[in-house]
Amino acid sequence: MGGREQHDSEGGTSLTGRATGSRAASCPDAPAAGVRLGNTLAHRLLPPVVYADIFLTEDCNHQCDYCFVKGKQPRTISREVASAAIEFMIRSSARQHYVRFLFFGGEPLLEWGLLQGFVEYASSRARQSGRRAEFSITTNGSLLDEKRCTYLREIGVKYLLSIDGDKGSHDRHRHMRSGQSSYDEVMERLPMMKRYQPWQGTRMTLTPYTAARACQNVRHLYSRGINQFIIGPATGIAWPDDALATYEAQMVEIAELYRELKAKKAPFRMTLFEKDCEADAGKYKGVWGCGAGRGRVCISVTGDLYGCAKILGVDGLKDTHKLGDVWNGITNLKGRLDLLSVKPEDRPQCASCQHSDDCAGGCPATNYEATGSLFQPAPLDCALMPIVKRVRATLKDEPDGK
Repeated sequence: MGGREQHDSEGGTSLTGRATGSRAASCPDAPAAGVRLGNTLAHRLLPPVVYADIFLTEDCNHQCDYCFVKGKQPRTISREVASAAIEFMIRSSARQHYVRFLFFGGEPLLEWGLLQGFVEYASSRARQSGRRAEFSITTNGSLLDEKRCTYLREIGVKYLLSIDGDKGSHDRHRHMRSGQSSYDEVMERLPMMKRYQPWQGTRMTLTPYTAARACQNVRHLYSRGINQFIIGPATGIAWPDDALATYEAQMVEIAELYRELKAKKAPFRMTLFEKDCEADAGKYKGVWGCGAGRGRVCISVTGDLYGCAKILGVDGLKDTHKLGDVWNGITNLKGRLDLLSVKPEDRPQCASCQHSDDCAGGCPATNYEATGSLFQPAPLDCALMPIVKRVRATLKDEPDGK
């Protein structure tokens, strides 16, 4: 079934009836033998793909200033594409015992019925193939209610909120399409969300305009029930030196807050500070790149495969580094090998950097957006690495800073 699906708002949409091979079979110029050979080589020589970012829809009820999906359209994945995506992941995960799906967008909860159908079919196919399927959602939280939270808890789906802080900080960049506040509608649902998911996380994005309030915003959200934080700067925008200095000062304050709360054994987690600083030192020696195209892919609403969701959002890169599609698998082996490259000659700037043993060389999509190269790191990432090391160093001698 092509086009935009029509879904019962709560009743789910069945995805039974496999769609594997349908696109390839319908294309007279599909290089079937080459596809099979390429997939065989990929299975044998490259890491299995076990993690997929799934775009259920590009549509969203919010309009965030720094959304990295450029030129979004109100398109929704079809039943055929969703089924084929699941079959692709079952095939591509090889002998692994699990497959993981992150529902992304757009706002995935706009397509609630489709989400239910996807979860049920993926769970069934995973069981049939001796695997388990795991699911998570990145959401703005505005469409969660008691019924949906009950369902998500029953099937073990975790959700991560996108909240940037107090009303002023959040609404500065994350607002409704109309320009009105989105803060209140999310916050009024937060106590209900906490009943179903006590460990409630947020992806908190900082900009030069909100960096000065970062620690205050962490305190504010913690007081409202958020107890897990993934904090990072918005990319694709200018970060002047004074804004970076403010960012560092605020992260030092947040590190002190982390130390205080951990000493009290409070329920509080901060991704940046969770790992042992000493054990983490030098972990990237001779290794560059991230999970994009390695064990992870992004699947678009049309069934195209990319290394990650951010690559899909970068004009130019999404054309040259489309890896394939859910029917034929990963056919652009050069594009995938580019993402996996660890050759020093590909990264001369990284190879000579004093922080190279502690850095993955930046996000490929962010690199390309800033420099036109997958391998030349974005100036912002180069500025952030020494900041992160200095901030984490304030915790390395603290037993609770692990």
